[in-house]
Amino acid sequence: MIAPVCRHFSFCQELQNIRQTIRLANWAIHKTGGSYSRHYCNYRLIKDFHGNTCWHQFFKRSLSTLPTPRCSSISGVHKYLWQNDENNNAEAYMRTTTGYKNTFFDPNKQPKNKVCHQVVHEFIQASVNNGGQPISCPSNKSTVDAVLSNLRELTDEELLKIIHHLRFYAPSEQANDPSYVRLWSALDAECVSRMSTWGLDFLFQTADVWYGVKLVRFSNFHKKFMLTLLKKCGRLKREHFIRFMYCLNLARTLPNYSAKYEIQDYLRTEVDTMNHQEASIVAMSCFKTETNIDDPVIVEKLLNIAISARQEIDYISISAVAKFARFTSSPKLKPVLIKLQEAFLPELGRLNVHSSVHLALVGTKTQLAHKPLLNAVVEIIQDNIESARLKDLERIALVMTMFDVDCDKLGWLIVEELASPRRTEEIKEYGRCLPAILHYLSIREIFPQNLINYVLGEKFVQTYYANTSEIYLRELLCLDFCAELEIVGYTGARLDKIARDKISKGHISRVSKPLGPKLSAYEVSLRKLTTILESFLGGPEYCVISNILPHHHCKKIIFCTDATGKPSPIPHHYRNLPEHEIKYLNGGDLQFHVMYACNRSDFIPSEKKLTGSGNLIIRQLKKLGYRVHVIFPPFTVTQVNDVMQKLL
Repeated sequence: MIAPVCRHFSFCQELQNIRQTIRLANWAIHKTGGSYSRHYCNYRLIKDFHGNTCWHQFFKRSLSTLPTPRCSSISGVHKYLWQNDENNNAEAYMRTTTGYKNTFFDPNKQPKNKVCHQVVHEFIQASVNNGGQPISCPSNKSTVDAVLSNLRELTDEELLKIIHHLRFYAPSEQANDPSYVRLWSALDAECVSRMSTWGLDFLFQTADVWYGVKLVRFSNFHKKFMLTLLKKCGRLKREHFIRFMYCLNLARTLPNYSAKYEIQDYLRTEVDTMNHQEASIVAMSCFKTETNIDDPVIVEKLLNIAISARQEIDYISISAVAKFARFTSSPKLKPVLIKLQEAFLPELGRLNVHSSVHLALVGTKTQLAHKPLLNAVVEIIQDNIESARLKDLERIALVMTMFDVDCDKLGWLIVEELASPRRTEEIKEYGRCLPAILHYLSIREIFPQNLINYVLGEKFVQTYYANTSEIYLRELLCLDFCAELEIVGYTGARLDKIARDKISKGHISRVSKPLGPKLSAYEVSLRKLTTILESFLGGPEYCVISNILPHHHCKKIIFCTDATGKPSPIPHHYRNLPEHEIKYLNGGDLQFHVMYACNRSDFIPSEKKLTGSGNLIIRQLKKLGYRVHVIFPPFTVTQVNDVMQKLL
């Protein structure tokens, strides 16, 4: 079981009766497909690195799955805040390491002038004794006015103390609350006006206090500081560069497009001097800011640093490195990716569920299956399924079905876990994970009809997809067609036909466009194969490219044979079937054949073996009555000839 991040306590008599968890409306309106939803943040009293008590946002995760329009308190392990744990792990290392200590703000450090400005003293006292009120509360107006009136008179250290102590107030409902903006924007402007006179360490300390009050993404100071560092990136000491990367990680964005190349240029010369903690911070920053390092030599060196420290590197850093490895992976990096997975296979026993899952995910982008590691991770999840987050279950379901791991036991354990009452609130919070998990389980022919009925129901669809068909996930569409094709006797909910047709049309690929630069490499290959097949069969009337299964976007080549096994022209009615609908057969004398030219995502290149999605496609095609002939790239005339010789 993962240890909880935050501990409850009280720090003065006035706060003893305050509820430890406060749910506040964030009121950040997200427009999604024409409809709006309200998202919420939760706050809790915690201790910071200095042992001080402050309000801190929790249960905010940076995931591909968006939060739902409603929020619920989630018990136990599911309150675990992985994002903050990653940041805290990196910060804890830097705060205790020479070269980094001076780049973090220390509120307990005595200023040179030990006489504190009266306004600062009053503000600090008010922050401690605020009775659980936000700074924007009318009762705090006089305190705010006093700070604004004397802002220019404050020393640099006092300015930072004012910003730092904003965290001791209960959070305002929104960062752009007018009364809140009035204070923090003035403090931000003052930082900007003074930054030209500050040294680099003090600038980093200022960035630290802005992060402490969760205003990094709004602060003009932080943006200008990041741009300034970017211009002198090549001249930074290693410690300052790592600290810069950590700031980018907190902001979750790069200052501009050229930042990627400045970072790469620095890493080319300095990556060899980094230890595994520093390498993991760089890896985490690249992943969080979506900075794809193009140079495979840099990526390989960063991964080798982690590999060489495999026995001492902590599980949080391993997770950061694994995410980075997956994000930057390419065919050129396959040897080091295999080396990474092999190196950490003996270390799985000391890792938690989250980091184990991310090690398993390393090969998903390049279809690189490390079966011993995958089997070991499946066993870890089976033994610790209660401590896995919903997103972890989604990820492991993806991996185990993609690489066709023997995982039916885990699949049914996941079904039981999803039906457990302890998962109810988490599913409400991150409901879009559920259709994805069920889709991956359907690849293994695991069909929990009650859950499928739930996610295809009108209430679930309206709650999690804003009642707009254009934003339906593909997994939801796959589940609907799966219910139609594979679940015998299914009588549960189905998607509305009009909505389903619109979604299907959005997922099918091109059919009749002429050969040109807009076609993908796969489509070009498919058309060449069609030309070759036409020469075998006798003309273009004998074969057609079509989307038989519209929820699987890649097209197939269809041709027919009669009862004697001779080629037969494609029936006219079949050519006219709507592209966005399943191509059912009418039960005539013709045998329909499918030339299944595998796309890159349909098979594992090293094994010439179909992935889970490839097996699902073949299974559904056979249920429709098609005879399937699989060929792997590179597609050649010989492959087509071999198929035709077996038939004709």
